Amino acid sequence: MLGKLVAIRMTSIFREKRDDGKKKRNVGLLYAFLAIYMALVFGFLFWNTFGTLFSAYCGEAQLDWLYFAMAASMAAMLGFIGSVFITQNQLFEAKDNELLLSMPIKPSVILVSRLLTLYVWSFFFGAVSSVPAFVVYFLNKELAPLGIAAFVAELFLVPLLALTVSILAAWVLQFFSRFVKHKSLFVIIGTFVFLGLYMYVVNKLMDFTDYLAEHGTEMGNLFKSRLLPFYACGTAVSDPGPVPLALMLAITLLPFCILFFVLSKTFVNLITTKKGYAKVKYKAGKLKVTDPVSAVCRKEMLRFVKSSAYAVNGGTGLLMQIVLAVLISLKGDMFFTILTSAMGEERGKAAAVTLIIVLVAFSAIITEITICSISMEGKMLWILKSAPVSSLDILKAKIRAHLYMAVPFAAVAGIVLNIFLPLNPIQRVMAVVLPVTLQVFNAYFGLAVNLKYPKLDWVNEAYAVKQSTAATIGALGGMGTIIVAAIAAMILGNIIPYDLVLVLLTALLLLGILYYIFKYLPGKGVKRFEEL
Repeated sequence: MLGKLVAIRMTSIFREKRDDGKKKRNVGLLYAFLAIYMALVFGFLFWNTFGTLFSAYCGEAQLDWLYFAMAASMAAMLGFIGSVFITQNQLFEAKDNELLLSMPIKPSVILVSRLLTLYVWSFFFGAVSSVPAFVVYFLNKELAPLGIAAFVAELFLVPLLALTVSILAAWVLQFFSRFVKHKSLFVIIGTFVFLGLYMYVVNKLMDFTDYLAEHGTEMGNLFKSRLLPFYACGTAVSDPGPVPLALMLAITLLPFCILFFVLSKTFVNLITTKKGYAKVKYKAGKLKVTDPVSAVCRKEMLRFVKSSAYAVNGGTGLLMQIVLAVLISLKGDMFFTILTSAMGEERGKAAAVTLIIVLVAFSAIITEITICSISMEGKMLWILKSAPVSSLDILKAKIRAHLYMAVPFAAVAGIVLNIFLPLNPIQRVMAVVLPVTLQVFNAYFGLAVNLKYPKLDWVNEAYAVKQSTAATIGALGGMGTIIVAAIAAMILGNIIPYDLVLVLLTALLLLGILYYIFKYLPGKGVKRFEEL
């Protein structure tokens, strides 16, 4: 039964319904490509990081244990980051919890199936940093066979430690959220604060690596006194013996075993207890009548705000556009330096400004709102389709909701560029117009993609916004589009003036928008929606 539950959960991730709603489409290759892409990107990043640490720790300093302690700590950090965002939804708020409990299945089996799924996420992210660390060491220095065995054990045990912390964090959040009136807002703010800290650490990673390399003795004392779990992992690999190995096993396994024991005893109460929420006093008022499109649009916006998974996934793209505009304006001197030295003062400056505007504008493509809006209906789509609202009005409302939430952020990003960059009049206008136009195009394009690849059989909202084919296309396609747009802008700049490149890109996006408005939406879009 445990194998079947895990298989069902994995199948719901890697397979989606076809147009007929019965057969399944295997999208495993798409997710395999995403996993390989992430492994290569982060693997290369940590390869450089551990190359620096190896030179500092594993030579004359003879701090090999500290090298592996660093590897274990980074694996735990990434494992925590990789699982913390989905732990609460997967463990405590999965939509099929009560359905499974009504079946002749032991609660402990349900719990283990949930934990195994979460462990896979934690293990993947942990391995992305651990494997490069081991390869760097193995290629440059000999490691005892028992040390290799200890590292392999550590590779599988450290994610358990990260998962334990993730579950505790989700448990605490689950407890305190019952006292919060706007629970989703609480989760969203906390998530974005955490993401901001994470992005800051990643941005400072090279400086942080240099600091670690230069202060090996201080870091060693820190691990020995305050980071005992990672100190144990480091010594178990570098100086394997009965005591270090036993200590590593105890520190990584024992907390998880205790947590599992407590969860197994309280799991049913945790997932079935009705949470208390702050009561809202009713106030009589006038009944407001609005048009169907506005009513559905309001519903879409409320869903976005109240769903923490939806808001975090879609809102990250919105904030990233402004953050990118600020960072690239304040620290974008390299664009001007490189391009002016290669192309001359005047032409290089125009190319740099064009490239910056294009990068900021096309970063809007990673905003995933309409690209998940159909999937978010789930099995309740029939309710929306049975409402006295035409299919075209429903689709228009989803577009409008995306625009209400996204266009202001795109405009602010353009204003930021106007404030910090030396622009001519055409560039000042296009710095705002191009991001806004791109965001409008993204709203229509995202809806078309989600109509083509809806995921309506999810048991948790996280699947709809993070693990569906449409969301994956939005993430990977968005990153690819940014790169292609930047390259295209530089190539076109050799043929036409760079200011005209911005106008041309905007014109092409407008043509795409007109196609979706007058051709696709009332035709294929409505037909596809009614077939769902």
